[in-house]
Amino acid sequence: MQRGCVVLLSFVLASLGVPFFATPSGGSQPVAVSGGNIRSTRRVSLLRHFSLKHFGLAAFTPAVAHAYTYVHEVLPGEHLKQIAKRYRTSVKRIRRERSKRGKRSRRARAPRRLRAGDKLVVRTRARCRPQRIRAYRTRKGDTLGGVARRFRMKLAVLRRLNAGVRPASLQLGQPLRVVVHGRCYRAGGHGARRRARMGRGHRGRGRGVHRRRFFQLGSGPGYHVRNPDRAWGTFLTLTRMVDVFSAYVEQFPDAPSVQVHDISVRWGGYLWPHRSHRQGRDVDIVFPVYAKYASSNLITAKTIDMERAWFLVKSFIETGDVKFIFMSRRLQWRMFAWALRHGESKRFLHRIFQYPSRNENAIIRHEPGHERHFHVRFRREGPGTPPPNA
Repeated sequence: MQRGCVVLLSFVLASLGVPFFATPSGGSQPVAVSGGNIRSTRRVSLLRHFSLKHFGLAAFTPAVAHAYTYVHEVLPGEHLKQIAKRYRTSVKRIRRERSKRGKRSRRARAPRRLRAGDKLVVRTRARCRPQRIRAYRTRKGDTLGGVARRFRMKLAVLRRLNAGVRPASLQLGQPLRVVVHGRCYRAGGHGARRRARMGRGHRGRGRGVHRRRFFQLGSGPGYHVRNPDRAWGTFLTLTRMVDVFSAYVEQFPDAPSVQVHDISVRWGGYLWPHRSHRQGRDVDIVFPVYAKYASSNLITAKTIDMERAWFLVKSFIETGDVKFIFMSRRLQWRMFAWALRHGESKRFLHRIFQYPSRNENAIIRHEPGHERHFHVRFRREGPGTPPPNA
């Protein structure tokens, strides 16, 4: 080991032209030799024909900080360009990693053609969400379209993953292959992963969210929770929601239940595909539609029942604990006009709607992607919030 280090150091100094000492084969005294005039021994004379670039600059280059390694499972129809774009890397780097793994497994050459189910090791500097194929057993009332929407995947991909499954003959408890998106972890040890799992506020910049206790919301009178695993929130958020839905049942006893979508995961943190929903204070509520469109799941500006939608929005605002309500600009115009025609104060409407009044301090604000549902964000819990057993 020491001899190899001395030889390597000799090559480096010779290439840089720095004088060093070498021992000739026939003598015991060290002889001073320079990189430009080498005449002592055969071993030393070879140094003038080499330079530092022949010995790999990568060995002297420090490793890239905050690098991420993901295991990607190839889906049907995917190619390297799509995978490289997903992980913000290049096709060349993915092929290089595949060739390295091929040499380690004693293969002559790594296959160039990808197959569904192949696992690729992707190294990148960006934080991404890896996807893997998992087994899912169907439940009562499941369809292929419903399973695809639940796991946020295309129906064509689900059919190709389950080629032998017919939609008409889907049975209870039948196993299906679905795509599951993993969490986006930080680089570091167990503590960094735990902080990433707990969440750090909106876009990862909160304080002490993991110290608070979240509570799970189940379906109740007047409302239905789509996925209880994604319906965890603060005590203030859940109590205000239950109060509003109770008033909704009293006002519209024969109306269908309100659909409640994502709130937050159990311990907070990132919830795909949202940028918010990290602190248990954000709720997605589907706009109620007229009875004849309830079974078709058609939610547009013309099918929304503005009477029930306005009642929900106004009830949330009247609680005094709502910070913002996000919906599209087009729906704001329609709701503003409907409320004005039905006796609401124009001054009150201009104060809470961003459009058409263009009020920068309004509670109801425009946000793209909120045409089928509206997003309610509650205020933070104060230190004097009572516990649930009080």
